[in-house]
Amino acid sequence: GILAKLSTFANSKELESYHYLQSDKNLDFVDKQASLTPYNASAAAKNKGLAAGAVDLTVEDFNPYSNLCGLFAVGKADANSEALDIFFAAIQTSATVAAPAYD
Repeated sequence: GILAKLSTFANSKELESYHYLQSDKNLDFVDKQASLTPYNASAAAKNKGLAAGAVDLTVEDFNPYSNLCGLFAVGKADANSEALDIFFAAIQTSATVAAPAYD
């Protein structure tokens, strides 16, 4: 199977593999994509008094290993273009009601 970034698949129907790399900053950070929560906020963000839900942030405002892109798991049997088209359509349809929250 494949563990991929939901944000990439939802935007472009491409499967970008998700994995952790050792780093002192969050490698998933995309400007204005994720909102701050008590669980993903860095000590720096807490020291600045940033509130949960804030989106005008910098990479330093997030913990290094917080997932900020969502995850999309696909079993080996469904890693084909027909199944991926169905998954992509479902994500697009659900996003019209409630967009993915990357927090």
